[in-house]
Amino acid sequence: MGAIGSDIAIEASDIALASDDIKNIPYLLYLSKKTMKTIKLNVTFSLALNFLAIILAMTGILNPVVGALVHNLGSVFVILNSAKLLKTRNNLALNCKTESLFTNESKGALIV
Repeated sequence: MGAIGSDIAIEASDIALASDDIKNIPYLLYLSKKTMKTIKLNVTFSLALNFLAIILAMTGILNPVVGALVHNLGSVFVILNSAKLLKTRNNLALNCKTESLFTNESKGALIV
């Protein structure tokens, strides 16, 4: 869309491209799948850790101070795990792999 998109269209869309280059769409799909996988892992880890901490607290093994520390360490893990997504870049190798799936370089035709 770039600069030619109307404000209403940008607000109504789920994804708005900042540039007019649509070659980034495979990268965006890759990044969205990786983001969803990270979200699911973070939620699963957080729920499992909290469930385990509740069980240990009910049995008396975990006192409230240690329970608070465990909860905070779990939150730090979730943040650090999510921060790994910042390292994800639009690599040229990734573009070459996905481009070769959709086009035939020798003929320049779309493979169906």
